[in-house]
Amino acid sequence: MQSGGHTAPAAAGPAFVDRDGRTMPQFLYRLRPTRPTMLVEGPTEREAAIIGRHFEYLSRLVDEDVVLMAGRTLHTDEASFGIAVFVADDAQAAEAVMRGDPAVVEGVMSAELFPCRVALCSRTGPQG
Repeated sequence: MQSGGHTAPAAAGPAFVDRDGRTMPQFLYRLRPTRPTMLVEGPTEREAAIIGRHFEYLSRLVDEDVVLMAGRTLHTDEASFGIAVFVADDAQAAEAVMRGDPAVVEGVMSAELFPCRVALCSRTGPQG
């Protein structure tokens, strides 16, 4: 594949392996607020509490080396979404991770699951 005159390597991307050395399948779920005006008007008390639990849930999964990264766009319109990129044993386990997110459980956000493959990943993040 050519891009800007350079040949892209045919690498499979970084290997995320479990304790037994098995390459873990990667997934992402896309989150969208069920009440988009929350992004402009701010969350209700109930929504804020649930979003707090959502953040704690993802933080715990980061600490457990399940979630590789999570974040959201800075749009405040219908184009806004968040993602969580993570590893799971299989699609069924990935579905359980997504459905276990308090924001999804409580209906503050809708979620859609996608199998994916991380192609590039910084080992250290930005240095500076």
